[in-house]
Amino acid sequence: MSSKVCDLSFHNYEKGVIHAGQTVTGNVIVTLEKSQKIQELILKIFGYAECRWTDGSNDDSTTYTAKETYFETQTNLIQKQTDTAKLTAGVHRLPFSFILPRSAPSSFRGNHGKVKYKAQIVLKRPFKFDSTSEFVLNVLAVVDLNTLPSVQLPVKNAFSKNFNFLLMNKGSLDVKFEIPVSGYVSGQILPIKYCLRNDSKVEIATVKIKLVKTIVYHSSFPSKRKNKEIIKVAKWVGPGVEKQANKTYETHLDIPELLPTSYTCSIIVFSYELKVSIVVTGMHTNFDFDIPIVIGTVPLNNTDETSRISATSQRFAPPSYIDQMKE
Repeated sequence: MSSKVCDLSFHNYEKGVIHAGQTVTGNVIVTLEKSQKIQELILKIFGYAECRWTDGSNDDSTTYTAKETYFETQTNLIQKQTDTAKLTAGVHRLPFSFILPRSAPSSFRGNHGKVKYKAQIVLKRPFKFDSTSEFVLNVLAVVDLNTLPSVQLPVKNAFSKNFNFLLMNKGSLDVKFEIPVSGYVSGQILPIKYCLRNDSKVEIATVKIKLVKTIVYHSSFPSKRKNKEIIKVAKWVGPGVEKQANKTYETHLDIPELLPTSYTCSIIVFSYELKVSIVVTGMHTNFDFDIPIVIGTVPLNNTDETSRISATSQRFAPPSYIDQMKE
């Protein structure tokens, strides 16, 4: 018998990704070098998430874990029966169909956890060990930005900062920071406008803008704890403003290929935000603030600013996301 008895083929597994809510069809392919008696042929498909990390060291350490299951399906492609079926030598294709739940979160693997989907084929034969074949499925959650009213509104932030040194007032800085909406998809441009009104004797050196992804792992055993990762995914460094001057700048960030903001996994949560730092010269502290951003898979309708696609990000349309799902 050949080393690979069972295989899977899909009719609609575009670019190696299945979307949450999608109806998936295909065939289980059984290849036999000679006729075989078959008791049962089962296709199992399931999805789950788990996280695990250890705090402390040696004897004074604690391992925190959590796991949740999203779905489990089982299809008997050859039903168990009293008299075993007999398949002739050759290639046999047995069709299957299943609907991936709309709430399924994206496949993911990080430093402390993973979200994983598998298909498992179990071939049972009389007087032989079961033959089991496993296949990893890459799933992408669907986040339609048009269903999230809050991300469709402009974001306009205004701040003021007073500069003092050795009891001397050196003036103030007014900052206005604007983005047209707070929801984007991979490959889009995030337009940014900021105004610096510097009524002080302090020079503003630069303005640093970063798009960061925050991953929070939540344990349930032996107690509830959190473990956080922060990853920079895009950045821009631009000019500031000299003393006693006003400047307005318009720029943008290219949104790279990113998994969408997570809403349906409770133990591994993705979120995104812009981190803005107004870098000040001298002995004064920088001026920092954050703006939450939602990354989706379906872009906003009728929004000129977000309908443009970055020339440098064309390779992400349509995005594959595979690198962020890999083992």
